Amino acid sequence: FYRLNYDYLGRYLLEFNGRFYLSSKFPHNKRLGIFPSGSFAWRISEEPFFQSLKSVMDNLKFRVSYGTLGNQNVGPYDYIAKMKVTQGDYLMDSSYMSYLTTPDAISSNFTWEKSQTIDFGVDFSLFNGRFSTSFDWYQRDTKDMLTQGKKLPSVFGTSEPQENAANLRTRGFELSVKWQDKFLLAHQPFEYKVGFTLADNVTEITKFDNPDGQIDQFYVGKRLGEIWGYTVEGFFQDDMEYLKHADQTKVNRRIQRNYLINHPIAGDIKFKDLDGNGEISPGDQTLANPGDLRIIGNTSPRYTCSLNLGFNYYGFDFSTFFQGVLKRNWWPGKDNSFFWGPFTRQYENFYPKSIEQNSWTPENPNAYFPRLAVYAANEGGNYEGAQLRVYSDKYLQNAAYVRLKDITLGYTLPKALCSKIGFSSIRVYISGTNLLTFSPLYKHNEDRTVDPEQLGDGNSYPFSKTFAFGFDFKF
Repeated sequence: FYRLNYDYLGRYLLEFNGRFYLSSKFPHNKRLGIFPSGSFAWRISEEPFFQSLKSVMDNLKFRVSYGTLGNQNVGPYDYIAKMKVTQGDYLMDSSYMSYLTTPDAISSNFTWEKSQTIDFGVDFSLFNGRFSTSFDWYQRDTKDMLTQGKKLPSVFGTSEPQENAANLRTRGFELSVKWQDKFLLAHQPFEYKVGFTLADNVTEITKFDNPDGQIDQFYVGKRLGEIWGYTVEGFFQDDMEYLKHADQTKVNRRIQRNYLINHPIAGDIKFKDLDGNGEISPGDQTLANPGDLRIIGNTSPRYTCSLNLGFNYYGFDFSTFFQGVLKRNWWPGKDNSFFWGPFTRQYENFYPKSIEQNSWTPENPNAYFPRLAVYAANEGGNYEGAQLRVYSDKYLQNAAYVRLKDITLGYTLPKALCSKIGFSSIRVYISGTNLLTFSPLYKHNEDRTVDPEQLGDGNSYPFSKTFAFGFDFKF
């Protein structure tokens, strides 16, 4: 590796870095990875012509950087065709026989995945450092992404090999703003500070060999995290309404299997026939023919933010920290009984208590959930199966949130009092964590059994509210 720095009068800052790697995880002729980077910054506030503005803007710096990184996160021998040893079911000489299986396919296109990032930034501060801001815009291109290759016909006999099969691009920004100041309040200095951060990025595929546009694979233009699903019109309000609607067998099979009913009945979900062919289906699952599927949301978190507030006054100190995600979609998943309750399995030992009152009945025809039916969210594939297992816009959740992560209030006793009892400093404080959470997710999760910061399948231990009271003694 190498590094070169150059600083001219504190105005022009230049740096070059580079690394050379040889990885044993790739074939002998594809092990070398060369990853250079460089950055340049211009502190324009140090230029002679800027001095007249220093009384207002005390620092202004422009930055640009470019760099590459390599990824070798694959198995140690993935480039070699390996025959697996499997234990059979037959005994010979008092032991089970072992046999070798046909090796999986490997690709000759197997080397470093490379990430190239360009970043433009600006830093400035005003009013003797009381107000400061840092902003970055970046673009990251991941070339030769190590992933499953082009979909092969079933007659090929094995799964597609991992190879350098795709490119993707991420564009985003990061913003940080801070204000800190002090003034006299009742002849005592009051110091306070406010800090805010905001960041966002979007990632999409820019190269992948998917000529048919299969939506269950990468395709050019696909945004990572996108969710394809059906559109919900409402509920069937009587047992015969299905006769006037498109066939829903492919999105309602669990009812047919479980209850010996060969058609939707009152309280079942009514999906919209977007392509007008008289059947609710995923079509060919291609961009050209997605059937009744549409992009209904995205699981990637957008607009992550944080807010810091604090002050010091007359021995009191206060600080608080908020964090959040302002845009994110989430699908609860087939086994999440903390959200679906009895719609998953009837023998679960925990149900949100509001599920029953929010489920369809003839007296509650505009409920959020369909009629109560076990396994409605559990069985079937992503696009064909139980009616709550099918991705749809009605049950796609808005998982944005803002949370009060920490709040602390303290008081430091006067030094004169502390010295009388043999201490240099005594501080008493009370603090709390995770005390408040604001999220539209709770609109349909009234019992707050799902945490918007954790999500998943509901099996993680939940965040807990914590209160603490303590003393700090210094001798």
